[in-house]
Formats: sequence, structure tokens, C-alpha cells
Amino acid sequence: MLSSLKRKPSPPIDPAIDQWVIAEHEEEGLPIILRFRAEAPDIDLPSYPVLINIYWRYEPGRDQGMPGSADYYRMVALEELLEPAEAQGTGFQVLSITGNSRREWAWYVKSDQAFLAALNNLLAGQEQFPIEIEAASDPDWSNYRALLGTVQKSPTSI
Repeated sequence: MLSSLKRKPSPPIDPAIDQWVIAEHEEEGLPIILRFRAEAPDIDLPSYPVLINIYWRYEPGRDQGMPGSADYYRMVALEELLEPAEAQGTGFQVLSITGNSRREWAWYVKSDQAFLAALNNLLAGQEQFPIEIEAASDPDWSNYRALLGTVQKSPTSI
């Protein structure tokens, strides 16, 4: 797990909207940027017991393991295409990590089969994205809770 994070101050947001935190970390000597929900969504968490990790591995577009602009904009497009999965109640994104030649998204979903069906539906007609998907049981949301615990113990400014 992460040993320490540097949390960046977030601009003020409407409290009715989910708040996200941006933090910096170092992995294998390279910077990574984490964006994650400040709190779990206001849902029945046990109803979303499966942790889905979506990985996009890329060739760094510049030094320090970050994506080039073409990859970056396609990653943003993928994330936007997946947003309706939350509105549909299929799952909830809790984290994205960028750096060290990968982008990773973490979602908690009702079932991996339902999420994959929604994913295929939401991406229909799009150019294929170079992603890999893994699923694991995490009914207690322990991975997400561990991340929040790590951040609470870390410095709050850079």
C-alpha cells in the first residue's frame, strides 16, 4: 500500500457534489498522481462488493512516466464515457492513478458481469481502448478504506 501521500489543497466545491482529492505519491522513483473520493458515496456499500481495476499501460510521452497528450486525452474520454455507469447504479469510481507508465481506475460494482455488460454498452461504437480489467471481492471496501487511512496520516500540503 502507499507509504505516504502529499495532498494538494482542493478548490471549494458545492458540498452537494461528491468531493475528490488529488494527491501526489512516488512509486519506483517516479511521481504518480492520485485522484480519489474524499468519502465513500452515500450508498449501501455492501451492495457493491466487487472491486474492479481498469488498467491502461502506456509509453511515457515525457519524462517521469506520465502519458503523452494523445494518450491523456483518450484516457479522459474513456473516463467520461464511463460516467453514466454511476448514474445507472452499476458501480462507483473511487480512484484513478496516473504515472509510472499506467493509468488505473478503481470502481466498486454490484457484479463484475453487470459492470462488463455496462462497459461494453457504454463503449459501443468507440475505437477500442487498450485496457485490462481485473475483478476482486472486496465487500468491506477495505482497499478504499486503507487508502483513506493512508491519506489521513499524511501531510495535508506540499
